[in-house]
Amino acid sequence: MLRSARCVVTLLSVVLALALAPRRAAACAVCGAADKTLAARGEELPFAGRVRATLDGRAAAFAARHAPLRVFELRLVPGAAIALDEDVLFSVDLPLLRRSLMTGGEGAAPPIAADRAALGDAEARASYVAYRTRSRRLSFHGGAKAPTAPVERDAAGRLVATDLQPGCGSIVPAVGATYAVTGPLLTFWTSASFLMPVSVRGGPHPGDSLRASATAQLQPRRVFAARASVHGRLDAAGDVDDRVDPRSGGASVFVAPELVVSPIDDLVVSVGAAFPLVQETRGHRVSAPIALVGLGLDL
Repeated sequence: MLRSARCVVTLLSVVLALALAPRRAAACAVCGAADKTLAARGEELPFAGRVRATLDGRAAAFAARHAPLRVFELRLVPGAAIALDEDVLFSVDLPLLRRSLMTGGEGAAPPIAADRAALGDAEARASYVAYRTRSRRLSFHGGAKAPTAPVERDAAGRLVATDLQPGCGSIVPAVGATYAVTGPLLTFWTSASFLMPVSVRGGPHPGDSLRASATAQLQPRRVFAARASVHGRLDAAGDVDDRVDPRSGGASVFVAPELVVSPIDDLVVSVGAAFPLVQETRGHRVSAPIALVGLGLDL
């Protein structure tokens, strides 16, 4: 099988520690699976010939701060990634959404204002590993989102708050970097991205966004790992039809523990949750922990 330099280092260290005979590493999904950013899944580690299919899921509930509106969202994100060589990876994602809008207070059961399936904003990304050693890696990434999600309105025909829309209504270029340090049992990586939406249609549009994360992963065995991440974002105020929306933007911080298993070579499954620590957003809040699930398969 094709190998990743990072996977070789990590797997051989674990194998020696367990006093097992060395063997050639598979395309290890657990130790080299992802450089996570605020997105459900960030860049995969490239190696020559890698082709990877992914499916990420999220279940979340949001409440508007200035209106009796709650949004329940199920998000499935199928994606594919292909390594153009050992340093360059290209990926695409297309979110599929199921959203329920409910009106009324949080006491009594509120009526459902809307319940529909829709596309989210499609995204294409490319990453380049600029520097790597046996234990360290620096990569840069860039890409863009397309405005494939619809503009959403409530039952009365009013626009849903800017930050609660299913998409951006914009083309969103993004650039960023990831730095990773790999050890025998513990891997650490940190990422930062800057998003710059450019509105291309009427309605609500988010503002510029700075996003960052730090993740530590403990992998005692090849088939199992535990992750703990801190994700933060700082968003400028958005606009509605070129008028600043004062009830948008703000800052938030989440902590996300996850369990990761690789039951067979080249398959990884992760399950976890994101818990809000800081919710200094102007227009909405997260009303429950966000459930996270992910699946990746090297083909």
